[in-house]
Amino acid sequence: MDHFEDANLRIVRSMEKLEAIDQEITHWMHEHMPSLVMDPTTNGGLMLKVKFDHDLPKIWRVRLTEIAEGLRAGLDLTGFAVALKTGGQRTKTKFPFAEDASQLESQIKSASSHLPSEVISIFRGCNPFKDGNYELWAMNKICNQGKHGQIKPIFRNISDIQSTIVPKAGKVDITLKPLVKPLWDEGN
Repeated sequence: MDHFEDANLRIVRSMEKLEAIDQEITHWMHEHMPSLVMDPTTNGGLMLKVKFDHDLPKIWRVRLTEIAEGLRAGLDLTGFAVALKTGGQRTKTKFPFAEDASQLESQIKSASSHLPSEVISIFRGCNPFKDGNYELWAMNKICNQGKHGQIKPIFRNISDIQSTIVPKAGKVDITLKPLVKPLWDEGN
């Protein structure tokens, strides 16, 4: 019996969903190309904004949350599989997440303490907190926002985004990539 099968299936399925929504977003973006707007700032500069003339499909929030939930479940199921495989207790086997490094040890104690020390060391080494492994922390944040609020990543300003402009067959492809971590609107 493969104790890790469920964890692996959740992660693989989440990655399949991610590929599917990535293709859907790419198609949607080509159909509904946003406009770029320059607005003056209070300090005399200009802020470049990306303006969508159409609402983003609301179902994307649900799909992205499902992906985050699947990935998070895969991490937790990995801990549970280790417990099954090693004959250990089947409680307190979650993958630990914390807001910062100082909170990680208390999270490990409350959520992961029945795992073998080698596994705890691996989980700890993933730095699952905001200033450690931001992507891992953000995935957990999205998972929790899906249960307790809305997902709204907000970029601080245009300096946070790298743009790439590529001419293609009479059209221009613009790729925007975040250079820093987005701010999360936690007001809702």
